[in-house]
Amino acid sequence: MSMITVASLTCGGCGNEFPISTMSKPKSVTCPFCSRNMAEDMINEFFNAIQYVAEVNGNFIKYHDEYDNNLFSLSVKQKEVKLQIDDTQQ
Repeated sequence: MSMITVASLTCGGCGNEFPISTMSKPKSVTCPFCSRNMAEDMINEFFNAIQYVAEVNGNFIKYHDEYDNNLFSLSVKQKEVKLQIDDTQQ
């Protein structure tokens, strides 16, 4: 069985989430729902982040297979939360 890294982006404009290919770095990224474009200088940053997560997950598998370490996998998602400190910063 092979493992792949699956990525998705959430558009700050319309709030919709959409998948993004991790196989090759895109030349541009556009929200399929509202047509907002990602800034060109951010494409390299987000693609490097995806590749890094894929490398970490590959190492988790390698260390599990070769050294019998416990198996983990990394998934990253941002979530908005309300903290008590938010009430004092107004």
